[in-house]
Amino acid sequence: MERPFLAVIAGLAATAFFVPDTPVRQEALAHAMPSAGGATYHVTDTVAMSVQSPMGPMDITFMARATLTAGFEEAPGAFRATAEVTAFSGSVSNPMMGTQPVGGEAFHGEVVVVVGSNGVTEVVAMPETVPDAGISTFDWLGYDLFPALPGRAVATGDTWTDTFTVPSSVQGSDMTSTITRELTLDGETVVDGRTLQVIALSATVEISGSGSQGGMSVNQSFNGTIAGQYLWDAEAGLLHSAEFMRDYEGRTTMPGAPPIPMTLKGPQRIVRETG
Repeated sequence: MERPFLAVIAGLAATAFFVPDTPVRQEALAHAMPSAGGATYHVTDTVAMSVQSPMGPMDITFMARATLTAGFEEAPGAFRATAEVTAFSGSVSNPMMGTQPVGGEAFHGEVVVVVGSNGVTEVVAMPETVPDAGISTFDWLGYDLFPALPGRAVATGDTWTDTFTVPSSVQGSDMTSTITRELTLDGETVVDGRTLQVIALSATVEISGSGSQGGMSVNQSFNGTIAGQYLWDAEAGLLHSAEFMRDYEGRTTMPGAPPIPMTLKGPQRIVRETG
């Protein structure tokens, strides 16, 4: 009987020193008032447009660079962000006319949004674009500066979605864009000593609009995808950086003329100053 007794004693001793695992508390991935009083963002954008016109194909490239300086203030639910365009430059180029600069007056004003725990809840203001500046590439910039977050604790591989609609005006045409995003927590990375959460983005885009050119009614429609990622700085409560690639197909229609196929492709990058 000695060995069974010793076995029981050993088991009791092991139990006495056993400490069950304590669950690790996960922080919610959500927006809150940023810890910094302000932020500066640099945005670069390139759009390559290919138009299959009756007179032959035409390729047009739009390039834009903007700097926005943001401040934050408390608001019901979370906070209000005001990001002023403090610098802008751009260009439009095609084989027939070469490259033409787009001056700083072409894109000016402020991005003003109210941000709740899950993301933008209200767009108060967007920068103005002069009619002849070409295509506007920043129509939903506020939604990218403050991307959709789940508002709860998530693990790598978890996904969440959001959908928003943005009105805009481009060269006399009133446009409506509907964007449906699926976001996935894709782990962490370290950049310049900062631990950042990687959030993968996969989105579908539908754009439609109508207007007049030269007294003729013109309709445009596009649909396509956006793929890329956000790097989220949880310590600062702000976007660290983002990279996207757009790929749209569409067409322009006018009375008495066959549809004109078009494509839009190009990258966009957002970087917040952290130095």
